[in-house]
Amino acid sequence: MVDSFTRTPAHPLKHPKVSLVIMFFAWKLLLLLVAFSSPGQGYDTSTCLIAPSISTLPGKLVRWDAIYFTQAAQRNYIFEQEWAFSLVFSQLLAYLAKGTFLLLSWGTYQLTIAGIAASKLAMAGDVEALAGIAVAHVAHLISVLVLYSLSKLMFNSDPKASQIAVLSASLHIFSPAGIFLSAPYAESLFCLLQFCGYYYFVRGHDDGNKHQDLTSGLDTLVSGLLLGLATAIRSNGLLSGVLFAYTATISGMALISTWRSRIALQEFVTSVFGGVFVALGAILPQYVAYRDYCTGPLGLESRPWCQLSVPSIYAWIQSHYWNVGFLRYWTPSNIPLFLLAAPMLLCLTQSSLWAWNDVSVSLNNSNKAIYSKSSLPKEETGVDNIGRSHRRLMQLISVPQLALALLALTSYHVQIITRLSSGYPLWYWWLARMILSEKRGTLPLAWVRKPYIVLRWMVIYAIIQGGLFASFLPPA
Repeated sequence: MVDSFTRTPAHPLKHPKVSLVIMFFAWKLLLLLVAFSSPGQGYDTSTCLIAPSISTLPGKLVRWDAIYFTQAAQRNYIFEQEWAFSLVFSQLLAYLAKGTFLLLSWGTYQLTIAGIAASKLAMAGDVEALAGIAVAHVAHLISVLVLYSLSKLMFNSDPKASQIAVLSASLHIFSPAGIFLSAPYAESLFCLLQFCGYYYFVRGHDDGNKHQDLTSGLDTLVSGLLLGLATAIRSNGLLSGVLFAYTATISGMALISTWRSRIALQEFVTSVFGGVFVALGAILPQYVAYRDYCTGPLGLESRPWCQLSVPSIYAWIQSHYWNVGFLRYWTPSNIPLFLLAAPMLLCLTQSSLWAWNDVSVSLNNSNKAIYSKSSLPKEETGVDNIGRSHRRLMQLISVPQLALALLALTSYHVQIITRLSSGYPLWYWWLARMILSEKRGTLPLAWVRKPYIVLRWMVIYAIIQGGLFASFLPPA
């Protein structure tokens, strides 16, 4: 597949979206076969409590965090620690399950799904699991196509734009997140919302947009809404708020110096609202928990986190139940997990630095790039031959990714970086450019300079991970 991109234009470039869809289903089929053929229930039999049809494929995919999501979808949150798992995603599964149950109950005949009567399926609780699996697959497929469009938009002035776009979308299919993008997890939906949010943000700040004055404000607001939803799905989406914080700061400074600038005023207002939308994605679920636990009937003892200066149930749960915190994971017993996460951490770090390696275009020029567009050249002659505004946007997009890598290294359960990384497009672009360019990376580690080694690692890791996950074995 890789050779077809580096030589002459081949079939994937003639029908890119069709090729991506075929590639997607072939890869998913392989992962599901690996999961279905995995032995036994594993050391934990929790799935039996919510999905009794353990021998079927849905049961093999309800593992680890998927148990929390599907159980919360069945009967809402009961225990405090369940609030660590997205309220929005669980409610989405609940609504889909209720809709499916109504469809199954409407009619005079029984449907059969994977050999299980529909009425028994609904009674068993497998509907929530199937809803989660369906959402994961549909969201992942659409996110592949959105990343293709986002990549073409970002590299529209690069002669290899189509190749970069197809390769980047293909890499997302083979993401090391692997089976987590097929199971009832929030990762696939997060990827979709994050990529859509980035697409509208890039389009809204594209110097080549002939109608930018009319549409860029709306694009920025839509981007904020989508990234706010992504934040409600996964808390690390909050990192994308830096995009709006930066543009609001720059436009605010421009507004002070040229107070009559309508473009600066529009940019400032829409950036502020976009940032507010992202913040609300994190605040609203916390508010619901605060209302339930901290403002209950008189006499009801409140939880300790209610008295904190920032009463966040999510931060409390991560610290109290999972021991998440700065350097808490740095113990000798976790060294294997750091080694497991090392390839992804290096990819994220190197790709973030790559976005800044053209010193001729930096965020210091962004004020000019935003408000004096007519004075700028259409193309940049830097190492990646993309427009000045797109280089600036790529640098902005690198900030949340680098912050995620640093947080994973210092504060998170580090092994989850292999799935969290799936929602960040920059490292896909970096690897695609590595494949297409004669110039490899600059890190001293040889394997990082050879993209094919990274590709092999992604595929092998995802396949092995799929078998371990379905058997309820770590890493998760």
